[in-house]
Amino acid sequence: MTVIGPTRFEAAEPVTAACHDWAAALSSARIVVDACGPETPPGAALLIGAACAAGLPAAAYLPRSSYTHAAGREPNRRNLMIQYGVDALLNSEKEVTAWIGG
Repeated sequence: MTVIGPTRFEAAEPVTAACHDWAAALSSARIVVDACGPETPPGAALLIGAACAAGLPAAAYLPRSSYTHAAGREPNRRNLMIQYGVDALLNSEKEVTAWIGG
């Protein structure tokens, strides 16, 4: 198992690195996205949608509870894009490791 992380955040050429990250994600056997925050990060939402379209398994990593900005302040994991777009909701590094290896 090889784990590939994003390169664009520290790259000298972030656009080139983002293209590399995109290609790496879509050629992966499984995609794990960080869905933390008060709202799902746009990059995570994009990867989840791309995984669904390509038929790739995707999981949302939610190591801490966070709440949306919506009225009622629902937990972020209630976001419908996350609920219906991923194959798994993972809450710990142990769960991520097990899911990637599965």
